[in-house]
Amino acid sequence: MKKVLLFAAALCSAFVCGAEEIAPDYHFTAETLLDVVDDGAGVKEWYDTKKQVAFVVPQGTKRPVEAPIFKERILSGNPAIVFDGTIRTLYIPGFANKVMAGKSYTFIYAGVSQTGFFGFSGNNPDGSVTAPKLEMQCGRFSYGTKDLKNISSVNLLRVNAYVVNTETKKASVYYNGKLMSEESCEVVASFGGGGNLVIPFMPWPHAPRKGMLVEVMVFKKALAPADIKKLSDEIRARNR
Repeated sequence: MKKVLLFAAALCSAFVCGAEEIAPDYHFTAETLLDVVDDGAGVKEWYDTKKQVAFVVPQGTKRPVEAPIFKERILSGNPAIVFDGTIRTLYIPGFANKVMAGKSYTFIYAGVSQTGFFGFSGNNPDGSVTAPKLEMQCGRFSYGTKDLKNISSVNLLRVNAYVVNTETKKASVYYNGKLMSEESCEVVASFGGGGNLVIPFMPWPHAPRKGMLVEVMVFKKALAPADIKKLSDEIRARNR
């Protein structure tokens, strides 16, 4: 509870002191689980801070999945959700199609990859993908027919940002606030497979993935590079 209050106080302080607020439409943080999930227990529901939507454990997939594990102090003394090599998956049904397909968006996540391929997909509940692709791995961003490269750092906290801008028809990838690649793209109208948002990305038979997740932000617009840099710096600072 104490860390949640400190986290909220820091956000309020920044706003009161005149710093420009960049508010996500959906914000998931492991901090919010401190009072609702025991240390070492499975995470079956992970709501955004406004209680609008939740990542949940999928049911009825081709491969049985388990809930990821919540750890109170695993990342530099901060809480995180852990995927440990068991088939552990969370997803938001229909979210990718409803919120991201055909629209401008910015997707940011902070975490630690232990495989080099840890990340999200926008298709099937088990984390696999179908065409057109939406893959937001630590080392690449596949959007439709485009495949943009990123850095594949392992066992280090990273903040990845993925931007699709429908006005400029560009897809961009950022690593810790730095633009890594950008390409023109055709806007994807539907991601198929239910258009879910799934963690982790699992391209079979190379799954399951190992890693930790601390924050996820989704903006229903394309953020400017300066805003992405600011958010990345803030996220890294509070998770050190």
